[in-house]
Amino acid sequence: MTSSEASSEQTARHLMRSQDWGTLATAMPMDGHPYASLVLVAADYDASPILLMSDLAEHAKNIAADDRVSLLFDGTRGLPSPLTGARLSVQGRARRNNDDRLRRRFLARHEDAQGYADFGDFAFYQLVVERGHLVAGFGKIEWLDRDDLLFSAGNGADLNEMDKWEAGAVTHMNADHKDSIQNYAQNLLGARGGYSGDDGV
Repeated sequence: MTSSEASSEQTARHLMRSQDWGTLATAMPMDGHPYASLVLVAADYDASPILLMSDLAEHAKNIAADDRVSLLFDGTRGLPSPLTGARLSVQGRARRNNDDRLRRRFLARHEDAQGYADFGDFAFYQLVVERGHLVAGFGKIEWLDRDDLLFSAGNGADLNEMDKWEAGAVTHMNADHKDSIQNYAQNLLGARGGYSGDDGV
């Protein structure tokens, strides 16, 4: 599916799940002035953003006083005319959450963070999504509700159950279905090249 064929909800969720970093806006306690900073981002199974921040950082101090935040996902990098690209500002509340699941998902996305994730001043946060503002190009602008931005398993299923079998599924696919992974990479992600042996695609 091309970007022009994707729905607003699909475009927004793709931005939330594909970007490795975002711009976090918080409010400074002294005067409420906006403070924007660069943060690494990972996504939970439902696409909720996961952050790892130091208590010493200004944005963490701001969140301790007021947990309302906005997180910008920028999909315009590399475009000759950035204003034609998609970007999404997600509004919600940043809540400390040191659940092992969030830790595993963040560190799987950002392996370098292993070196400081256990420092005493660092903590994981999950953004409790409230709504988002999507700009997908000129004239393609709209607000999206929480339910439009997050995945739902449906039928009362719990997306968190995926954590129990994810590692095994990944190991199985890597070991026994390399050709399928190549198809996914090429047809869904637009990757080039092919599988070349035990070292992977």
